[in-house]
Amino acid sequence: MSKGFRWTVAVLFGLLVLSCVAPQIVTIAYMVVVGWFGYLTRVLPSVRVSWPGVATAITCLLVIALLGHRFAAWLWSSVPADGSASASPSVPWRMRWTMAILAVVVLMFVAGIGATGVAHQAAWLARSGQPMFEYRTRETANRVKCASNLKQIGLALLLYSQDNGGRLPDSMFELLEHVDITPELFCCPSALEDKAPGATTQEWIEHLRKGRHNSYVYHGRGLTLPQPDDVPIACEPLGNHDGDGMNILFGDGHVEFLIPSAAEQALRKLPTTRPVQPTTAGGV
Repeated sequence: MSKGFRWTVAVLFGLLVLSCVAPQIVTIAYMVVVGWFGYLTRVLPSVRVSWPGVATAITCLLVIALLGHRFAAWLWSSVPADGSASASPSVPWRMRWTMAILAVVVLMFVAGIGATGVAHQAAWLARSGQPMFEYRTRETANRVKCASNLKQIGLALLLYSQDNGGRLPDSMFELLEHVDITPELFCCPSALEDKAPGATTQEWIEHLRKGRHNSYVYHGRGLTLPQPDDVPIACEPLGNHDGDGMNILFGDGHVEFLIPSAAEQALRKLPTTRPVQPTTAGGV
């Protein structure tokens, strides 16, 4: 048995024991080493590059480099190495020295921003009342529950349209009067919304029309069913799920969770023959 193999077995056994005794340590190590990949797969698709900003930054760096090089060359030539007033430096100031200094300044600037971000995130984690590693699992479950809410709203809209010649209601809240649903369906579990209070349907509708107790935005006013499978009927604000994406109910009744860039593309399919309501939590 080779020495390398014995070390591998010992490390694996140590990790197994550590995961049983102190699983939090293994979880933290795993998140530090591997968690970045999951974060990048969620964030990179929604990142937009501002090419004018990139061009401006490059231009500024070039100007700073040229002016800095001229200034450094003048300063280098005006301070002789032997201390005499008339002698000139034996070696002229070189561009690579300027670029090296500029690279150090840029790296220090980036490191400062990174340190600020780490300190801010560490302070947030220390003060947050949410569990550090259970939150993502709970958020995933909330997305599924949120999609289920919209799916049931879609079924209720279908039943309403069948009783009204294919026409959709002017407001989602009319469904409470025509279909056997409860106001809990209008609350995304990730949003800071509780169900509309009241003991009767009219009380529920009255509270919902005030713009609270509702996590979804309705786009079906003036439409009839059936609709194409790419026409949004209802959705939610991006803030419901920390900006990771949104659930959208489409014209054929299916629900999808889309990242911000894909959601923006999907919402462009909204009918243009009527005013489009803004995607805010109070929209109806």
